[in-house]
Amino acid sequence: MTDDEVVFVSEGATEVPKGKKRAADAPELMVGKRSRLPSQYVVSPYTVEAKRRGFVDGAYPNLFRDVDLVRQKAFDDWFKSLKSEDSYTIGCMTVPNAKKWFEDVLTTSAWLADDHIDLAMELLHDRAQRYPRSYDSPTRVILSAEFVRVVEIEHQELLSKGNDYVLSEYMLEWVIGLQLRCRKPWTDCTHMYIPVIANSHCFSVEIVFADSTIYVYDSDHSCLTQSQLEQILEPLAVIVPMMASHAMIRVNDRLAIVRNTTTAR
Repeated sequence: MTDDEVVFVSEGATEVPKGKKRAADAPELMVGKRSRLPSQYVVSPYTVEAKRRGFVDGAYPNLFRDVDLVRQKAFDDWFKSLKSEDSYTIGCMTVPNAKKWFEDVLTTSAWLADDHIDLAMELLHDRAQRYPRSYDSPTRVILSAEFVRVVEIEHQELLSKGNDYVLSEYMLEWVIGLQLRCRKPWTDCTHMYIPVIANSHCFSVEIVFADSTIYVYDSDHSCLTQSQLEQILEPLAVIVPMMASHAMIRVNDRLAIVRNTTTAR
C-alpha cells in the first residue's frame, strides 16, 4: 500500500499504523451516555465488493454497519412504554396509533399499511438529502403511495368530465415540487419510482419517460393477473403523461405497462 492510499479506522482506535493515513476527523456524537465517533469510510483501491466494504467515501452512509445495541435497547424501552392511544410524529407524518403501527412493522406476519410504505418513501427522501452523492439524482423522482391515491381520484374526474376535463392545480403542485411527498420538481425527470398498494398487496413501479413505459416489479407474480395489473395502473398510465407535459417531458399520451418477470429489484 502506498502513502497515497488511505485505510479504514475503526471506532476507538487511537493510533494509525505507520505509513497509513487516518480518515478525515469526524465530530464526536453522544449515544446514550457515551461519546462515540461515527465509523469512517474512506476511498479504497479495491474493486472487489467484499474488500470495499470498509473503504467507502466518508460522505456516503455505512450500509454495512451493525445495529447499535445502545440505540436498540433505547428503542425497546421506548416501545414497551407506548400506550395504545399514543400518537407519534415521524418526519412530516403523524401516526395516530403508534403502538399498533410499530407492532405491525416489527411482526413478520403482519400486514403493512399505506402509512408504512409512505414512511419508507419519506426515509428515502431524507436519505437522499443527507447523502446526495449516494442516493439523490436530479433526473429521478421518488413518490409515495399517496400519489397513486390522488391520481386515482383525478382519473375518476377525467372519466366523469370527458372532453371538459382540465388537470387540477393540485396535481400541478406535484409537478413543480410543492408537495411534501415529492419535494423536487419534475423538470428534466427521466425516471420515476412509485409504490402501489392494491388488494392488500404491494409492488413497485418504475416509469421511464424515454420509453413511455411503466415497468412493474412484483415479488409475487401470482397475486395479480396482467388484466388486473393494467386495470390498477390505468390511472397512472393516463394521468401521469398529462402531468409530465407541464414539465416539458416528451412522453406518449398513454404509458405502456410491462411486467418484469425476472426480478423484484
